[in-house]
Amino acid sequence: MNDKSKTHKFHITNFLKSPASLAILINLIILVLALVFCNIKYEVSDDYIVDSVISGAYTQKSIGYYDVHLLFSNILLGYPLKILYTLIPGISWYFVFIIGLSFVALTALTYVFIKRYGMGIFTYVYLIFLTYFSADLYVIPQFTKTSVAAAVAGGVLFISGLFSEQKKGRIINIILGSLIAILGIFLRFQAIFIALPFLFILFIFYSISSIKKSSFSSELKKIIIRFAACLFLIGIAYAGKYINKALWSRQSSYDNFRNYATLRSDITDVSFLGYDSVKEDFEAIGLNETDYLMFRSWCFMDRNVYDDATLSNVHKILKNASDKVTHNVNYLGENLLTRDYMRYRVCWGIFIIFVIMTILCPSGFAYYIISMLVALAGLLYFSWVGRVVYRVEYTIFISCAIVIMLCGNQVKDIPKQLKKAIKYISLTALLIQAFAFIPDSASKRTDEEYSQNIYDSLISSGSYNVKKYHTNVYDRQLYADFLRYVENNDDKYFVMDFSSSIQIMYFNYKPWERIPMGFFNENYMHFGSVTMQYPAEKQLLIDHGLDPNSPIKDLVNDDIYLVDNYYSDVKLRFIQKYYYPNARKELVDIVNGLYIWKIKKQ
Repeated sequence: MNDKSKTHKFHITNFLKSPASLAILINLIILVLALVFCNIKYEVSDDYIVDSVISGAYTQKSIGYYDVHLLFSNILLGYPLKILYTLIPGISWYFVFIIGLSFVALTALTYVFIKRYGMGIFTYVYLIFLTYFSADLYVIPQFTKTSVAAAVAGGVLFISGLFSEQKKGRIINIILGSLIAILGIFLRFQAIFIALPFLFILFIFYSISSIKKSSFSSELKKIIIRFAACLFLIGIAYAGKYINKALWSRQSSYDNFRNYATLRSDITDVSFLGYDSVKEDFEAIGLNETDYLMFRSWCFMDRNVYDDATLSNVHKILKNASDKVTHNVNYLGENLLTRDYMRYRVCWGIFIIFVIMTILCPSGFAYYIISMLVALAGLLYFSWVGRVVYRVEYTIFISCAIVIMLCGNQVKDIPKQLKKAIKYISLTALLIQAFAFIPDSASKRTDEEYSQNIYDSLISSGSYNVKKYHTNVYDRQLYADFLRYVENNDDKYFVMDFSSSIQIMYFNYKPWERIPMGFFNENYMHFGSVTMQYPAEKQLLIDHGLDPNSPIKDLVNDDIYLVDNYYSDVKLRFIQKYYYPNARKELVDIVNGLYIWKIKKQ
């Protein structure tokens, strides 16, 4: 072997010995496999709408602009994203950020895991974790899932740095951990409330481990300093929240939107239990079943009828009705059973990790149980408030799995037979899970079957469905005939009911491609989404002759057409009740199963 070959081999060996290099390599392979072989799509339409906002899709094409006011995230993230959109406008940098932050979070976790356990039998534990939990971050990404994953991963790297006995790299770990955690919290501030309980368990574990290695008296001061460092990091997160609020408040139009969005989400995030549950209270404030259904369908954007005081009263009524049902021990138990967690692949991932870690590191059993009890408490809390959706459940489960993996200790003497058993169990579990990500064969389906399969698999964004991971949404354009119909009728403007359109139609647009500037100013818009009262949308409505404070009443305008499969009667009754008693509707056409209506005054 010549000197060049020896040098080359030496560099490769050193690379494979480096926990950081190995962590990057492992996660890079998984990311590339996901990008090449999986059908990546946003799990929820919220990310598509956020991307539309920052891309300027609601603005006029001729005077369009990128908007840094991210709907659910800190505006401080919007500024660097705006620069990237300006420099390279063809890419959805919001999507790149979501995937990139997930990659960095998983890489940080891998690094800490390898530093703690090395690359022996414990490698299978982490590969199971990556296989069972990375799909939700890469294949069906959603900002809530990414934010909590990053907050926990950053917190893990930060805490491991605080307790590290090796000076080399310690400061880097603390700084990088802080940055990852803050980015996760900036993506969605509420992530902090899910991440902190699990990180506190990890902090206690590291503290007790350090005391065992030394003594309580010698470690106490260090632990207090480390805890103070954690509080300082939390303080930075809260400072970011207040800076975000101040930046939003600079312009009254954005401040008004933010206040209205809070009122809107207070209503939409409450469980609707049927009109009978609120009938008396609704009638007491002058509302009836038509109004209830307007709220139920998220189409209550008439500020002349539903002013802020009315919205606040409606929230209280709905919340009280919901609390009467959800604040019940029997309901909590039934809800946990009906969620059927045994179907969830991530729950199987936790179970396998728990079993292997219990066998390899029985000393950490108490921490594993505590972590699972905290996860159970989180599930019960969200059931209690009536807000159980899969993306929130996932954040609890991944946090639990991370704590279980990291609360063990190194074990040197493991019987060969046990190693072999763990190896075979792990490989079997990995193979079973890997097949869930392979896209289905959509080409064999008719257009109707293709659309129906996507609808059945993905319409319920708040529920778990294993089909979400492998449903192919890019084989052909959904609602192609309808989109051509809209383009060919450029003298008309189509207002699309949110429930009838957005939950499926956004799959027409690949998440890595930027939504064109001025996109919704051309032929259609989604009615009743999270952008209600958003400044650019208000201007868009004005441009098309619709009153931004009462756009529903202007559905009677000659060039405005309603696309609605579910709530056209409700909208008509609303118009009849508050504006035009003799209003009526006519079915204009049905294209790709979408009903197109014309509302007339009489």
